[in-house]
Amino acid sequence: MTILKRVSDRYLRDYKLPSDKKLIKLTIDKGLFLLVRKTQKGSLSKSYMFRYTLNGKKIEESLGTINDLSLQDARQLYEERRQIVAYGYKAKDYIKQQLQEQQKAEERNGLTFGEAAQFYFDTRYGYRETTLKGIERRLKMLSVLNDKKINDLSLSDGQEIIEEKLKQGYSVQAKKLSKLMKAVIDNLIEHEKYDKNPFEKLGSNIKKKEAKHYKTANPEDPEPDILCIFNTLIPIIPMERVQYMLLLAFTALRPNEARKLQISNVDLHNGILTTGQTKTTDEGYKLSISPEFKKLLKWLIKNRKSGSLVENISAWETTYLGNEFRDFKLNMTCHGWRSASVNWMVLHGVREEVADASLGHSIKRSETVKAYIRTKYAKEKAEAVSLWHKFLLQTALPLLKKREPEIEKYFS
Repeated sequence: MTILKRVSDRYLRDYKLPSDKKLIKLTIDKGLFLLVRKTQKGSLSKSYMFRYTLNGKKIEESLGTINDLSLQDARQLYEERRQIVAYGYKAKDYIKQQLQEQQKAEERNGLTFGEAAQFYFDTRYGYRETTLKGIERRLKMLSVLNDKKINDLSLSDGQEIIEEKLKQGYSVQAKKLSKLMKAVIDNLIEHEKYDKNPFEKLGSNIKKKEAKHYKTANPEDPEPDILCIFNTLIPIIPMERVQYMLLLAFTALRPNEARKLQISNVDLHNGILTTGQTKTTDEGYKLSISPEFKKLLKWLIKNRKSGSLVENISAWETTYLGNEFRDFKLNMTCHGWRSASVNWMVLHGVREEVADASLGHSIKRSETVKAYIRTKYAKEKAEAVSLWHKFLLQTALPLLKKREPEIEKYFS
C-alpha cells in the first residue's frame, strides 16, 4: 500500500505503474485508495476503492473507475459510504436496496389503474373461462378509472361508480364492482407493487337486495303451487325449457347438476340414472328410474345416442327459466323442486328420512351411517320416488298433449 502525500486528478491520471509491479494500491485517505493494475491486454485499469471493517470482517468495494469519477466525486462517495457503515450496514447492499426501493417508488408513482387491472387479470391462474369472462366484463365497466394513476386514486373515485349503479337499481352489480376494485389494488399489494388500498372501505354500506320470491312451494300443501307452475309455463314457454323443468322436478337435482346430465348417465336397462359430480359429492349418486321417469327419459332422448339429456339447454337457458318463475310471480325457484318433492312425499305418507335420503341430501351424519341409510332404504326410496313421479306425470301430461298431441306415443 502506497500512501500519497500529494494527490490530484492530474497526478492520478498520469500515474504509471512501476515496471516490476502488476498491481498497486495508492492510499488517498483512510479507507479510500486507488487500485492500479495491469490488464491482460497490457493497459492500466484505475478504480477508486472503499475499504472498511464491519463485524470484524475487512471489506473492499469499488466506487467507480477514474474515467467515470473525479477525485472530488470519489471523496464524496467515500464520505457517504462511511456514514452508512457507521450505522452498521454493508455499504454496497444498503445502496442496492435503496435503489430498488427508489425504482419501486417510481414504478408505483407511474402505475395506472388500467395497468393494475390488466395485471390482476393476468394473474388469475387456474380460473374457469366463465369466471374470467365475468371479470373481464366488470373490468370494462371500470374503464373510466384506467388512465388514473393509483397514487391519485381516492375512495370517492370508487364511490362515484358504485353510487351510479345503485341509482340504476343494480345493487348486486355495485357490490361486485366494489369487490373487484379492492381486489385489483390488493393484488398489487400482494405482489409488493403497492402498499395501501384506497378502496379498502368501498362498498361496506351497500345493502343486500332482499329477494321478492319464495324458494319453494308451500311446504304444508305444495300441490296448488305445482299445478299453478305447470298450468302457467307448460303451454307457453319454449319446449326445451319445459323439458328441463320436468327433468328438474323428476330428479330433484340442483339446476346446474340437472343441466349437465348426459344421455350416457342413463341406464334404462337397469333402471338407474347416475348423477355424476354434485355439490355434496364428487362421485355422485344413483337415482332410481321409475316407470313414469322412464317414459319421460325416452321422450327427452328420442333417437339420440349421445349429448345432453335436454337439447339446447345452456347456463343462460337456466337463467331464463328462473326469470320466468319470477316474472309470473310463481311461488318457487328452479332450485325449489328439491324441497317441494320432499314435502310432497312426506305429506303423502313417506317417512321423512326416506324422502331425505332419496334426494342424496347432505345429511349431518358419518359417511358410514349415510351409506347404511341409503342402502337400507333402497326399496322404500324407489317406491317414494315412483309415487312422486306418478303425481308429476298425471299433472303435466294433459298439458303436454294439448301442446304436442304426438307426444302421446312416448307416454303410452
